[in-house]
Amino acid sequence: MPEATIYYDGLCRVCSFEIDHYKTMRGADLIKFVDITSANFNPANENLDPFKIHEEIHAKDSAGRVYIGVEAFILIWSKLPAMRWLSRLAKRPSVNSLLRLGYRGFVKVRPFLPRKSCEDSPYCVTDKAAEKK
Repeated sequence: MPEATIYYDGLCRVCSFEIDHYKTMRGADLIKFVDITSANFNPANENLDPFKIHEEIHAKDSAGRVYIGVEAFILIWSKLPAMRWLSRLAKRPSVNSLLRLGYRGFVKVRPFLPRKSCEDSPYCVTDKAAEKK
C-alpha cells in the first residue's frame, strides 16, 4: 500500500515533467502517481471534487487525508529522501507563504501553457476538438 497518492494533470507538460522527475527518485515506490486526465480516472471513486482536482494538484496520505496545492508538494517531498529538507523548509511560515503565492500564480497561468496531445482524455479541449464542434 502506498504511503501517498498524488493526483496530477498528465496533459500539463510542466506538471508531467516534475512528476516524471519525482518518479525517478529514491522513495518514489512509496507514492502512487495518478494521472487525473486518464480516461480511467474517476474522481468520485476517490471522493475528490471533479472540478477542484483539475485546478490544483491533490494528494492523499495513507490515512486518506487530502492535501491540496503546496501541501500536496510537501507530502511528496516528505516521502522522497533527497527532498525531505525541502519539505521541512516549506513548512516554515515565511517560506510556506512564498510557496503558496508562487503556486497561486502558477495555477492562474497553467491553463494557458501548452498541453500534450489529449485525444484519449475527456478533460482536454484542443484546437482539433474545437473545430469538430
